[in-house]
Amino acid sequence: MQPSVSIVVPTFDRLEYLRPALDSVFAQTFDDWNLIIADDGSGEELRGYLRDLGNRPRVKVVWLPRQGVPAAVRNAALREATGTHVAFLDSDDVWAPRKLERQIALLTARPECGWSYTAFRRVDHRGAPLAGEHARRWHPHQGDIFEQLVSHTAELRTPSVMVARQLLSDVGGFDESMRSGEDYDLWMRLALRSPVAVVEEPLVDVRHHDRNYSRDWAIAFDGRDRSLAKLQSLVDPQRAAFSYSGGALKLNWSAAQSSVSSGMAKKLFDRINSANSTIYRYDLFGSPSRVFADDFTYHPLGGCVLGRATDNYGRVKGCPKLYVTDGSLIPGNIGVNPFVTITALAERTMARVLAEDTAP
Repeated sequence: MQPSVSIVVPTFDRLEYLRPALDSVFAQTFDDWNLIIADDGSGEELRGYLRDLGNRPRVKVVWLPRQGVPAAVRNAALREATGTHVAFLDSDDVWAPRKLERQIALLTARPECGWSYTAFRRVDHRGAPLAGEHARRWHPHQGDIFEQLVSHTAELRTPSVMVARQLLSDVGGFDESMRSGEDYDLWMRLALRSPVAVVEEPLVDVRHHDRNYSRDWAIAFDGRDRSLAKLQSLVDPQRAAFSYSGGALKLNWSAAQSSVSSGMAKKLFDRINSANSTIYRYDLFGSPSRVFADDFTYHPLGGCVLGRATDNYGRVKGCPKLYVTDGSLIPGNIGVNPFVTITALAERTMARVLAEDTAP
């Protein structure tokens, strides 16, 4: 019989943490699950423990040669999943007893959501809350959260996530080319396909210790860069691309790809003409019938918006002596460079900064 939830646990050694992690699975109040443990070439001590565990009902162990790629290990377990949903648990983290029960109930009540996550606590190697954990503010984000995932304002941890197995199959599982950051890469792809539901109760303890696999920040940042570059084609299929051949650099961009920006620019100028009782010039583009051109570069705005990323005078928040004075301060986009507005804004911000920040 098909279980409701397949629980995926990747592991490599660290038996002292794996035992309480799996104990938290067996302590779940919701018991319609099967457990799939993918072992990434652990030593004999842990393999012996898993051999005994594999004799239990509903438990399957997938034996792998050492790879050192968490995405590949999780995917190996996913290929054995048979549940309607998949829940992830890392081998050093712990679930609260009602974790599965709460998420299944929520997803049943919210059929439009193909996945969910819960709040979490950060604990030390002994399982005690980290210093300052009680004062930490965690903000739940539900529904369409792609933007919050890209900006990292939505905080998800892998053992807090449950996903419909069909949705997981549709987006392709974890990207095995990534050594780190493969979790957020998957969450972003899920967010492009489905809204998410949130259990605001902390039902996961995420353990921090000196044997965490995610402590290499250089690899993590590289993974994030690769993820965002890969997703660009999904969120902006009209993005231009450069190619290099025969000593020449070429921009691959068609006139059709300018149609959106051309339409925006023409809409603006139509309003200007209407307000001022003016008309387009007919002598600019070589033909009396051509009053507007599409062979130009349009100017997107925003990116470091005034009053959000900066104060009201272009000072970047949290970065002393760093200033923004150009169109990045203005939210939105337009078909042409709004040079008059940008110039006025730059004069305003620079006058204030020079007067207040450079005084002896």
